[in-house]
Amino acid sequence: MKKMRLENVQMKDELWVTAMDKNLRFLLDMQADRVLAGFRRSAAIKTDVPPYGGWEDSLIAGHAVGHYFSALAMAICVLRGKLSEDKDNEAVSTDLKLLEEKADVIVSGLLACQKKVGNGFLSAATIQNPDNIEIQFDSLEGKAQAQNWVPW
Repeated sequence: MKKMRLENVQMKDELWVTAMDKNLRFLLDMQADRVLAGFRRSAAIKTDVPPYGGWEDSLIAGHAVGHYFSALAMAICVLRGKLSEDKDNEAVSTDLKLLEEKADVIVSGLLACQKKVGNGFLSAATIQNPDNIEIQFDSLEGKAQAQNWVPW
């Protein structure tokens, strides 16, 4: 079986194209500051916006951000493929630029959080013990007592 790069694959079925467009709009609607809010909170960086709810406001915070960032990267690949096919497509060019900018903001924001903590640690989960921010790992390994939920 020959492997294909994602940007070289074209899906033209109307149902698929409609679903992809809805997904693209969702990705574009996500606010980078809210995506980063839990990480900033855990790194003690001031943020004026709440994280997105559900997983992103619990001990599993950061989990949905991983899925979001993967979807963002795949959408960027898809749009790069569309742009290579039609270089004059202004709408695709604009969407691609917006997604790439959003990805850059998120990566820069995560780096700032990691630098603020100072030891390479990066988490959006609520810090249970500021004197031992890695207690969730210690708990999983039987070295401490704490609530834990998928810290890796």
